[in-house]
Amino acid sequence: MSGSNGFTYSSYQNAIVTQIPSFTSDPNFSTILPVAISYAELSIQRDLDFLAYHGLLSLGNTTSGNNLIPVPSGVIVTEAVYAGASNIPLIATSQDYIRSVYGGVSGYPEYFCPIGAASGATWTPAVQILLGPTPNSAVPLTGYVTQRQAPLSASNPTTFISLNLPDLFWAASMIFFAGYNRNFGAQSDDPRQAISWSAEYQRLLKGADQEEIRKKFMNQGASAKMPAEPVGAQHA
Repeated sequence: MSGSNGFTYSSYQNAIVTQIPSFTSDPNFSTILPVAISYAELSIQRDLDFLAYHGLLSLGNTTSGNNLIPVPSGVIVTEAVYAGASNIPLIATSQDYIRSVYGGVSGYPEYFCPIGAASGATWTPAVQILLGPTPNSAVPLTGYVTQRQAPLSASNPTTFISLNLPDLFWAASMIFFAGYNRNFGAQSDDPRQAISWSAEYQRLLKGADQEEIRKKFMNQGASAKMPAEPVGAQHA
């Protein structure tokens, strides 16, 4: 691997060709590398809730008489919604509550609920925010959301994962390439194999999870201390 500075796209690519082996000029390699990156990055992003992937995002202005506002593409989770220039928090509730209490009622939004796609042939947008009461004016909304980041590529040569979790990124990549090399099960079936990449990925994941828990003060006494419980128990 590339040491404490993590991976760049170039160093990652060069490291991979020593493992397959292959050549960067091989068209098959050029085709499979983005798939491997996607596999590794999505595995890590689903397993770990990165604080760095949370942030504020403008949802645009409400429209008078319309209690729905689309969530921008790329947003995975809408955690909170704020209204107006002062970012007044709306209260999260169920869509049944909004529809039963605020059906036909207009005013300044107080409640929100993420709901699914708009009906229709195209089923877009994929996610919407239902508001209650129905806005009677243009109100700017801001969401606190979780987003997927742009993948590692030639045009995006570093990512949070490649720089901060190169070991975990490498292990996830090796799981993919074990399958690509048609020896996916050999690591578990053959005890002579030096490393089972799936087991190594799980081992590294525990330490990375501890760091993310500490960043968000999710431990005992709402502090950044090391977890007193086994990693994962905090998410139960």
